[in-house]
Amino acid sequence: MRRTSVAFLLVIAAACSSDPDVTVVEPVSTETTSTDGSEPVVTDGEPVDSVGEPSTTISDGDVPAVGGRDGVGDSFYPSMGNGGYFVDDYSLNLDVDVDGNELDATATISATASEELSTFHLDLHGLEVTSVGVDGQPATFDREADELIITPAEPIASESAFEVEVDYEGTPEPIADPGVPLDSVGWQNREGTVYVASEPSGAKSWFPSNNHPSDKATFTFVITADSDLTAVANGVREDLVDNGDGTTTTTWNMSDQMTTYLAAIYVGDFELRESTTDDGLRIRNYFPPAFADDLEDDFELTADVIDFYEELFGADYPFAEYGSIVLPFSTGFALENQTISVHGLDATDPYTIAHEIMHQWAGNSVTVAQWQDIWLLEGFATYLAYMYFEDRGLNSQIEPQGMYSALRSGFSIGPAEVPIDELFGLSVYFRGGMTLHALRVDVGDDAFQEIMAVYYERNAGERASTEEFQAIVEEIAGADALDVVNSWLFGLELPPFPE
Repeated sequence: MRRTSVAFLLVIAAACSSDPDVTVVEPVSTETTSTDGSEPVVTDGEPVDSVGEPSTTISDGDVPAVGGRDGVGDSFYPSMGNGGYFVDDYSLNLDVDVDGNELDATATISATASEELSTFHLDLHGLEVTSVGVDGQPATFDREADELIITPAEPIASESAFEVEVDYEGTPEPIADPGVPLDSVGWQNREGTVYVASEPSGAKSWFPSNNHPSDKATFTFVITADSDLTAVANGVREDLVDNGDGTTTTTWNMSDQMTTYLAAIYVGDFELRESTTDDGLRIRNYFPPAFADDLEDDFELTADVIDFYEELFGADYPFAEYGSIVLPFSTGFALENQTISVHGLDATDPYTIAHEIMHQWAGNSVTVAQWQDIWLLEGFATYLAYMYFEDRGLNSQIEPQGMYSALRSGFSIGPAEVPIDELFGLSVYFRGGMTLHALRVDVGDDAFQEIMAVYYERNAGERASTEEFQAIVEEIAGADALDVVNSWLFGLELPPFPE
């Protein structure tokens, strides 16, 4: 994500300045290995039972009860996500009334239990749940804050597949997230347009889910809306049906796994403009009709940016299609929703476009083990987008000297240990980006590109942690290079500008 304007550097420096006397969040301290053989999940040092480890709680009668619980042990968001299962697929049938800002929906969730479940949780904010079924049988349910607590008719056996169907309706409400103090996240309805901006926690504002980036799944979106409007979501559009009653149903399929915060729908007045890369990758952009011609020119660099990142990582673009959608108003941000980045009218400059495309590799294909690792997304997108402009001999809004100057005048705790209210702050973007610049200066372009390629190859389609990146740096470039990286990732002292 990029909270942006044409003067992005100045906006970030002003918005993210903070009192330097901040409590330093210690680096990650514990790894818990899941019983299903998946990769270790990094936690904050608390006992974690939510990603494969059996969860045992004590009932009022002191009899052990089996069931998943809320939270996966994220150090920033302890109640985000849920324990006891992994989601395989979300099928979201969404009837969207844009004018009334009403949603009538059914979420069908296919999952696999990692322990025996007598109850389990889904994350859902607001909205009225009208019925819940598990494996075709009615289930009882309760609401507790943003937790939907489900009790199936029969316990679900460990390692077994199960299906949950949740019918729900109402007016989705945006969420106040402590990591995004300047705005709300989640479902938005503005000027005849529905859109979502769900990073980090906002997905629960419009569908029930296991809402943490450590659990990725495939998605199908079946969106019914007014026939005068266009409905867009992640992935590939598979079907478009005129229902004959003034509504149209559009089906989108995201067949590659995706974390919940990147799931997105947009319903409004948009015009499709299409192109392809030299290798035949389809690029489909959706623009407000009044601005479509100018915006098509703005986004003309998309194919070339994709080519550059493919060269840098030594890997093809990770999904079936790519595109962007531009909202018909200014928003102050852009967000890299998987295969369909969203931009406000004030966020269509070349650097922002390149930044969001970069996230398709670093952030979407490779996501984070926990939210405190976010510099692996934003620091990468900040610096590697700069490298595109450098390589092509073009001017960029962002360059190392400017990042360093902003860090010297602002808040600059190491990006691997920022507090939650700096989740999208100056250090994550600029000091995270400078970490990569300092590494590149230290090891040279060839070794730097090897580190990028190995990091991506080992983590494509999965989650990654700061520790994994550190290990790859040391493996390829040695202990001295790791010291350089660590000097930028940790501590209050800003290292000298790398020469």
